[in-house]
Amino acid sequence: MGTDQGAAYILADRIINQGHILLVGPFTSLWQVNLLPPIYYYIVTFLYFFLRSELLVPLAFSIIGMISILFIYFLGKEMFDSKTGLITAFLYAISDTMVWYGRNMWEPHLVPFFIILSLLFLTLAKRRRKISYLYISIILFFLSFLYVSSILLLPTYYLLISMIYKNIKPFSKFPYIKTIIFFLIGGVLIYFPVIIFEATRGFPSLIYLFQVLAGKSDYIPYQSYSFFSSFTEHIFLFFRSIFIYTNQIQTQFMFIAYLVSASLFLIVNKKNRENLAILLIMFLTAFVLTGFYREKAEVYRLASVYPIIYLIAGYVIKNTLSNKTSKFKFVIPMQIILILVIITFIIMNARSLFSGIFSLKKQKYLHPYNVGREILNLSQGMSFTIYTITPDDKDNHHSTSYWWALERLTGERLIQLNNRGNWIEQELNQSKQLTYLICKKFDRMADIQNYCLNYFLTKVNIAHPTELITIDNTVIYSISNPSFESLE
Repeated sequence: MGTDQGAAYILADRIINQGHILLVGPFTSLWQVNLLPPIYYYIVTFLYFFLRSELLVPLAFSIIGMISILFIYFLGKEMFDSKTGLITAFLYAISDTMVWYGRNMWEPHLVPFFIILSLLFLTLAKRRRKISYLYISIILFFLSFLYVSSILLLPTYYLLISMIYKNIKPFSKFPYIKTIIFFLIGGVLIYFPVIIFEATRGFPSLIYLFQVLAGKSDYIPYQSYSFFSSFTEHIFLFFRSIFIYTNQIQTQFMFIAYLVSASLFLIVNKKNRENLAILLIMFLTAFVLTGFYREKAEVYRLASVYPIIYLIAGYVIKNTLSNKTSKFKFVIPMQIILILVIITFIIMNARSLFSGIFSLKKQKYLHPYNVGREILNLSQGMSFTIYTITPDDKDNHHSTSYWWALERLTGERLIQLNNRGNWIEQELNQSKQLTYLICKKFDRMADIQNYCLNYFLTKVNIAHPTELITIDNTVIYSISNPSFESLE
């Protein structure tokens, strides 16, 4: 029950019980731009409407994750062969990150599922020359825009659509113009709610996005040192999420070995060379695009790339261990190295998996409810609001899980939505008698005092005595609002 989970349940409640019409998706790394359609929130709403349980909704995500294993097998089989499909499915199934994706609901966690399905229908369209599969693939690709990560595959995916359409319809006039139209139709269908929202407000996101693309913001600087810094950091985070418990040097070695082995088979193996080349281009293009982003690198923005890396790895492993490639001198040492890498990968991921199982604590899930009960007990019927500060956010962004718990405990709707309707209102409501300041994820009491309490008191210009409570290593201050009496 984290920040995004709390927000999703609050929105699901408003949609189901108040008829809230949500037109835009979750916040992204560019908070000022509505980059996403509201698909994720409506998926959660649909599941919550029928399941009516906070625990069963993540279970549905787990089931979808398990189904993804089956679909990535079919994708590997269609693109290459059955053995590649089996190896790919095996790697995907034991991957620490993919296991984690299947253990909780969050925007990036369904992205691989839709990417796999989209690429599967794209491959079927190419093999069976069916234009209908191409249309389905486009829709599925835009459905993967549950989070911003799918943008990384967008340029390569469009080129694939164009190539496959031209292959299916070799005598069609203006094929590239037609594929642009198909692409735009698919995008408009999925983004239609966002278009309505933007059109009724003068397209503020579009205006700001043009400023971002022009380098007039901190997001895209167009400077070489910034590009390489972001590029290498994203590569490290991505491979670190696959080869867990490795340091930066080991991770760099894995990345280089991965690219070299895939490139070697691209040169020496003629069978399915085109499909391997496509996957490698998708993989490299995605990381090149990460270089243009200046803000803090986060591995979850790379969710769309995981199916690609396991498909390439499945192909390389299958061909390295195959007798057909033994005539090449480089294969035997590669086989030894690869076997060691596979064993290491399995051991590391098994260790993480069992560690995760044994460390499961109900307390973590119940934390917002523990905090909520204490706040209700302390408030004694007085009106209150909450404000949450973490080391990486001082704008009350992380209050959602506490508000959701408070609403569940009281049976009342205590928090308003923001003007976009896709998050809670984060501004401090000083019309309440009490403010509960929640200092979360700080390791030291000195940091709590300096970067949470003192920051908040300075920001809101309050210097009243505070009451200190500690719950689950989270510190809560009860602060009287001096402006309440004047408002009365």
